[in-house]
Amino acid sequence: MQFSYVKQLAESLGGDKVRDVVVTVPPYYSQHERDAVVDAIEIAGLRTLALINDGTAVAINFAMTRTFTIPEYHIIYDAGAASTVATVVAFTPINTKKDAAGTAIRVAGVGYDRKVGGIELDRRMRKILVEMFNNKAKKDVREDKKGMVKLWKEARRVKEILSANTEALSTVCTLAVF
Repeated sequence: MQFSYVKQLAESLGGDKVRDVVVTVPPYYSQHERDAVVDAIEIAGLRTLALINDGTAVAINFAMTRTFTIPEYHIIYDAGAASTVATVVAFTPINTKKDAAGTAIRVAGVGYDRKVGGIELDRRMRKILVEMFNNKAKKDVREDKKGMVKLWKEARRVKEILSANTEALSTVCTLAVF
């Protein structure tokens, strides 16, 4: 259904029929998962030209607007909600016979963890806040559903602050929870 919806959007904005697609998938997808994506694409009335890894697509997009005079290596890091992926990409300048500059893109390596993402970081941060709260309040906040929800929100807020800063302050009022 999502592919059908995207197809409709592309056709209405572009004014032409969309038939062929290149779709990105996470590098950790198994062959069965990739086959399921291809089946969904076909059900939507599209033809799959290629499935490429997310990091490769980002590297291509990055290279399209830049010129490289010397070989460079870059790490493309994606910390999603449910997984974390790092892709090491080499960008090498090439010259064709017509003096047109180009770039060769080579994925040097991919690493991932399907179990570590933003949600897991929220959960671990909440566990730290629960322990700190319990030590301070001398009560177990895990018995209070509203208190746990407040700590979940606070854990997410602290994680977001720490994504751009080295320190974050968190204060949870004991009177608001109990």
